[in-house]
Amino acid sequence: MAINYLNKLPDILVKNQKGESLQYIETLQKFKERQRTVLLQCVENVPTFKRGFICDLECCFPIRNENHEIIGQRVDIIKDLVLVYINKNADLDYVPIFTYIFYK
Repeated sequence: MAINYLNKLPDILVKNQKGESLQYIETLQKFKERQRTVLLQCVENVPTFKRGFICDLECCFPIRNENHEIIGQRVDIIKDLVLVYINKNADLDYVPIFTYIFYK
């Protein structure tokens, strides 16, 4: 039996509650979904992200086979998220990082 697996961060598309695409996050460095929260870390400042912002996240994970070839994708949509926290980290030797935490 062949094993298919996910091996990289998802592509993230931010949508409003009407399902309209608002922003594609191109610099995702960390993605963590938990029971009640979703954490995104990226290099880019997303101007539409303000505290209290409500959105859906469309997460597209590439699926690979045992030969490391992309054979499809898994699309998960996380609905009705509320942005509650924005953190900015910057160091002299590193690129600034934005952390966005959403509640489900």
